[in-house]
Amino acid sequence: MNLRLEFVGGPLRGSATTLPAAGLRLGRADECDLTIADSTLSRRHCSLEWRDGEPWVVDDGGRNGTFVNDERVKECRLRIGDRIQIGETIFVLEADTADSGSVTRSWNATATVELAPAESRYLAPAAADGPAMQTATSNDGARTTRDLTALLAFAHGLQPIRERSVIQRFLLDALADLFRADLVALCLFRPETETGHALEIVQRPSPEPGVLTPSGTVLQRVRELGRAVLSNDVREEADLHEARSVAASQVRSLLCAPLMVGEDVSGAIYVASTRVGFFFEREDLELIAALASLTGVAFENLGHLEWLGNEVKRVSGEARGMGHGLVGDHPSMQALVRFIVKAARVDTTVLVLGESGTGKELVARAIHHGSPRAGRPFVSLNCAALPENLLESELFGYEPGAFSDARRSKPGRLEMANGGTLFLDEVGELSPSAQAKLLRAIQEREVDRLGGTRTVRVDIRLIAATNRDLSDAVRSGTFRADFYHRLNVLSVTVPPLRDRRSDIPLLATHFLDQFRGAADRRIEGFSAQARECLMRYSWPGNVRELQNAIERAVVLGCSDRILAEDFPEALLEQPGSPESGSGQRLQATLNATKRRLVLEAFEAGGRSFAEAAKFLGVHPNHLHRLVRNLDLRDELDAARKR
Repeated sequence: MNLRLEFVGGPLRGSATTLPAAGLRLGRADECDLTIADSTLSRRHCSLEWRDGEPWVVDDGGRNGTFVNDERVKECRLRIGDRIQIGETIFVLEADTADSGSVTRSWNATATVELAPAESRYLAPAAADGPAMQTATSNDGARTTRDLTALLAFAHGLQPIRERSVIQRFLLDALADLFRADLVALCLFRPETETGHALEIVQRPSPEPGVLTPSGTVLQRVRELGRAVLSNDVREEADLHEARSVAASQVRSLLCAPLMVGEDVSGAIYVASTRVGFFFEREDLELIAALASLTGVAFENLGHLEWLGNEVKRVSGEARGMGHGLVGDHPSMQALVRFIVKAARVDTTVLVLGESGTGKELVARAIHHGSPRAGRPFVSLNCAALPENLLESELFGYEPGAFSDARRSKPGRLEMANGGTLFLDEVGELSPSAQAKLLRAIQEREVDRLGGTRTVRVDIRLIAATNRDLSDAVRSGTFRADFYHRLNVLSVTVPPLRDRRSDIPLLATHFLDQFRGAADRRIEGFSAQARECLMRYSWPGNVRELQNAIERAVVLGCSDRILAEDFPEALLEQPGSPESGSGQRLQATLNATKRRLVLEAFEAGGRSFAEAAKFLGVHPNHLHRLVRNLDLRDELDAARKR
């Protein structure tokens, strides 16, 4: 008895094929006997076979199941008239009087088809027992050869391009040559805004009134699903025919494929035609999916190159703008600069010691910029800023699947610093286990990414910094002795600011020059009281605290000079150092005089801040700060009530 399958739903609707004696394997994969372009099917969905002269259907593990007369089955004997559904494909088993065992592959030209990029024959992974790409019949051999030649030429042309605009032009040229279309476009998705996704489109022809434009509905569909779309009947497709851009442009056929970066969709390639009777083929869908994959990789690589280029410019600008960045004439600073010059000539590991805020990273950068590695990366990592479970992944990198959020591979800081310098700030905060792994990586010059199987060779110079006494940490057992001795080859201590007070005026002027542009007024320098205040303070936060104090004074001050009142309250409240008792007496006298003048101005101005400021010849904001710093608020409020 001969049987045939009558397709009544899905992509093959309206076609039929016989059930041969050898049976049929059905699914999306090309190795199936009957390949169906139905995105709801598995690659090998089910099989039809003969058992003792009876037809049976066997589910091969399809994710959406196999149904016979609306009942899900694992395997089932079939009878004439049975209705079988797999995904969106529905067929009925009928008797066939024709004596034929051939299988008819049917391509429904009016179907809308979706395709994951990895399912393109040109991108599918190789099977264990054969090549990655297999063609169904010898008839499509010429088409496959043509497409492979086009893909090879496309990849070869992309490889040397280092400019985003050139990639865009190259892509549009290739799309125009390969597809007989009225519109070719590259659409790039930008981060979400309050009004939705931002979209950048480069197309031919240019987007002018009355000219074709890509459909936002199609692009959103591709972005959400991460699958390429082919539609040869746009005007009848339920999700597409109501789209305004499609209706206005009279588009009848289109192809759209996602640009993938890992699992994210960064954009799409879009091709459309308005011609009646023109159909894109399944091979066109597979080709555009492969082109999109190559383009996505090219844009991702270009993004990395652009980031690296910007980092080089930033670091070079820092080097040109500040030299070694260390300001001071104190003998301890001159000795530090001499050490930097000598240490920069060799590749020896350096340990930089000093309190927080003294400029340990500036010393590390100065050593790097003065070394033969100056043109290579300077990569820094604050070991105290990351929890231990993230520190190792930052140092050594990871591969996809190494932990729950590892979706794609990422190089660690050691790999990023290859050829250059790795700076580990607060190295004393590393756990013993991290110290052991880092010690091995430094000694062996090898890195194993988390979850990886491949060892990566690295060539780095290590500079470490800490504000802890590592020798005490070694004695207490919180820091490994072998790691300490590996770090402490060359060591230098950056002096605290209180030990080089003669440098404070130089540093203050240096920072004033840096921040002067942020003020909307001319600033000529510091008042005598402001300089005295700077010299009296003990600066527990060192140079960083001084820098912040100057920046605050520049932003909040009102006069043409930096006044003591412009500084943070901590500086004004700080008692003088033991050797400057006269300074304390002077400040107390000055504050008492200021209090008296402010109270007199307040009375003369009728207890009005604006009038009191005029009487004193200062800005009202300045007067408010004086009142706050001199703690006069309660006294003035009481005077108002009298």
